[in-house]
Amino acid sequence: MKNRTTGWAWVAAALAALVVACGGGDGVSTGSSGGALVSISINSTASSIAIGQTTTVTAVPVDALGNLLGVSLTWQSSNSTVATVSSNGEVNAVAQGSTQISVSAGGITSNVLTIVVTAAGGGTPPVAGQPTTGAHALVFHFSGGSMGPTLALPPLNTQSGSTMLAFVAKAALSSINPPTDSLGNGPYALLDSKRDLTKFPGQGGAVYAFNNIVGGTNHVLRVNDESTFDEVTFAAVEVRNGGVVQDIQWREALNAWAQTSASVTTTGPATLVAMWLGDDATPVPSKPVPNNGFTVIDGNSNSVESMSMFVATRNVSAAGTYNVTWNTTPVQGALLALVAVQKRP
Repeated sequence: MKNRTTGWAWVAAALAALVVACGGGDGVSTGSSGGALVSISINSTASSIAIGQTTTVTAVPVDALGNLLGVSLTWQSSNSTVATVSSNGEVNAVAQGSTQISVSAGGITSNVLTIVVTAAGGGTPPVAGQPTTGAHALVFHFSGGSMGPTLALPPLNTQSGSTMLAFVAKAALSSINPPTDSLGNGPYALLDSKRDLTKFPGQGGAVYAFNNIVGGTNHVLRVNDESTFDEVTFAAVEVRNGGVVQDIQWREALNAWAQTSASVTTTGPATLVAMWLGDDATPVPSKPVPNNGFTVIDGNSNSVESMSMFVATRNVSAAGTYNVTWNTTPVQGALLALVAVQKRP
């Protein structure tokens, strides 16, 4: 989120900071050349995934001034029989249990992220043939971190016939274009409309969908990213056994700890996908936690010069009306989107 009084990106621009890509990194892989590495933090609150699912974890390597650095990262899983982690931070759930994910560079090791692998995802366990969460990922960059002209997600392994949802947040909301992908799916349809944050007019998010995708390995989604000083967060979620976006609802919560979404209505089993887009602009990391059986699968907690976004999912087995409440620290406002995807008749 743009901090209009203390934006370090403008200072970096004045000093002509160089932005480089991280080799073997976390899928975000952007940062300035900066000073010496002093710390690495894992930027994810995803804590539970189902066997066969993946989640992409991002790392934030910084120097003493907090500048994001381009460094080569090494990822580790403490129990690779439960979940493995690739060179770009993609965690693949193998068997039930728990493991700790960490990342290191230059003799410095990050905090650890505990991942619990379950037999089923958040909410009702998926039933064969019913909608369920598939591949997903999130990437972001700070203001000044664009590598342009597009921002790409790490490769996903998707199934043909799924519904693909894409969530885009930008400091330049009007510049958001529909995402594209490497398998020729498209055009991605805008669900409802682009939404501004009241606190920061002209900044906000949008949700796109494409039903009945052509899936496969190395499925890469991209969103336009031409402006050097834009802030962009981009996430995608595959809903397997989907095919119909049954409902989407938006609501904005203003300066509240507990933020309740609008309700969606389903006519049968569905996967619900919730997006939280915060409006804080302080150095305190955003930590929204959803209730009602939703599980966070991806997130960006950085609020200064960055669009803070979290995505959570829930499987439901019956027709009904559903919402989600996010309990958020620090107190702030947020745009809340909730999407229900059902199986194609």
